[in-house]
Amino acid sequence: CLCFDEFSGPAFFSKYAFIIVDPYKSEIIDIVPSNKQNYLFNYFKKIPLEERENVKYIVTDLTNNYKAAIKYFFPKAIHIADRYHWIRIVIDAVQDLRIKTMKFHLNAAYNIAKTYAKDETAIERAAKESDDYKIYYILKRNYKLLSYNTFDNNYETYLSNLGKMYNKKTPYTNQELLEFILNHDKDLEEAYSFLQKFYKIAYTATIEDARKKINEWINEIKKSNK
Repeated sequence: CLCFDEFSGPAFFSKYAFIIVDPYKSEIIDIVPSNKQNYLFNYFKKIPLEERENVKYIVTDLTNNYKAAIKYFFPKAIHIADRYHWIRIVIDAVQDLRIKTMKFHLNAAYNIAKTYAKDETAIERAAKESDDYKIYYILKRNYKLLSYNTFDNNYETYLSNLGKMYNKKTPYTNQELLEFILNHDKDLEEAYSFLQKFYKIAYTATIEDARKKINEWINEIKKSNK
């Protein structure tokens, strides 16, 4: 089993260097000055095929250069994508929706204010007093609430340590903020639910049922038409 990754390389040579690690021994096997595809191909073609065919598993992130090198030079190896990176894809999708929703409420706050406020100062004041602006502000300041893993044992501690949103009238706990967000936007509520289901698969599925559960999760998303 091998692990491939990159790290900041010498600035005069390449932005990222390439590292190969033995995960069982926690030892560095080799370092290549660049993680660019041509460097990787030139490096791996010097290693005898017999030695490369002995590799059963390779763990990487989702970099295309690594996928290409593994496919070409390690025909018998199973390519394993590191869990952090494929979970990150789903987290980023939820955050993209959060930003879209945030902008929608910000625009709504100002558009409504412009219908009855006359000058820019009055419009600004009216917009910031609206419910739409409150939703925008909460979504902007508390983005981590939507992406944290409730199947993590430190979830409750994490929520309490995020701090509280400052409000002149009412201080909200993070749990209350999360509930407020989910209660005011059905799309975010559904996206949050899908993310938590994905976390559950990632952290509780077995080798035997992981593929089946992920396919069921994908089909459920397709049925939601979102």
